[in-house]
Amino acid sequence: MEQITYESTVILVDILTKIRSPLLKIKTTQTQFKNVKTFDKIPVSEMHQCSFQFIGSNGYMTSDPTNNLITEFQSFAKNDEIPQWFIVSADLIKHQFYAINGLIEGFCIKKFPHIFECLSDKFDPQKFVKFVGENFSTKLEVWIGSFQCKIKAICNNSVEFYLPTLETYKNHCQNYGIASSIVESAPIMFMNENGIIFHTFFSYYFTGKEEIFDYGLIYRG
Repeated sequence: MEQITYESTVILVDILTKIRSPLLKIKTTQTQFKNVKTFDKIPVSEMHQCSFQFIGSNGYMTSDPTNNLITEFQSFAKNDEIPQWFIVSADLIKHQFYAINGLIEGFCIKKFPHIFECLSDKFDPQKFVKFVGENFSTKLEVWIGSFQCKIKAICNNSVEFYLPTLETYKNHCQNYGIASSIVESAPIMFMNENGIIFHTFFSYYFTGKEEIFDYGLIYRG
């Protein structure tokens, strides 16, 4: 049976909000593995302790389970770092996710973007969508799956972006080797200037002549 091993690249996902961390490396902090030179063959197991490491522009970062923060500190790439996480389950879950990642300069996120309303202009020859909400940024990016959308207009409380055609998105997927089984739909996500991904809870579905949001909004070509 396939298992998760230490030194693997993982992401942390909040099961309620779907907010995701940047790409992280899971590292063991078990003392019995202190003298082991390679950890990629050691499976993650229940009752173990571990840490999650992110290497950014300011050095090594490790998550802090006590304060629910990612704390920056000066260290080397070693395996006896604290703080530590206690593993209660080591089940392997495979998931197709879109790894939009970037360097992080600050880890304190005080305001998360919230969407209150979704609008569209069906008369626009280049179909676009407008999200109205709060805590947006002029540097916010909009992604449909791994496709970065062109921004029409953006401010602190709204963002308008153009939708790709099915042909455009399929060509993009082929260029990046994305499996055709996921071409028909893709999640809509925000990404801030530090590379943090925010799930909007909207998905874009390609259905031939119609593009349908999972919240019931239908856009006809």
